Amino acid sequence: MASQFRARRNRFSPRPAKAPRPAARSAQPSGDLINGILRYHDVVREQGSDIALLRVSEDRLREPEVRAWFGEHAATAAGVSILYNQREDEIIRVLAA
Repeated sequence: MASQFRARRNRFSPRPAKAPRPAARSAQPSGDLINGILRYHDVVREQGSDIALLRVSEDRLREPEVRAWFGEHAATAAGVSILYNQREDEIIRVLAA
């Protein structure tokens, strides 16, 4: 008995892919804002293993030099912290409130 080859009909009809929705997040801090926090931080909380949490306090943000650096983004800078590895001299994570 000879076998017959029959092409299968594809019953799957692909739907067009939907564009992924961006996650609902607040705006990421800019590079200038991060540089300002690294430059003017006055609150250092040691986390262990040469890792520290760096912040700029409200009092420090009132100083004229710091206020001039941050400008209208001073309120945003108050809510941003940087987890920093002091041994490797690198940023681990930027935390924005």
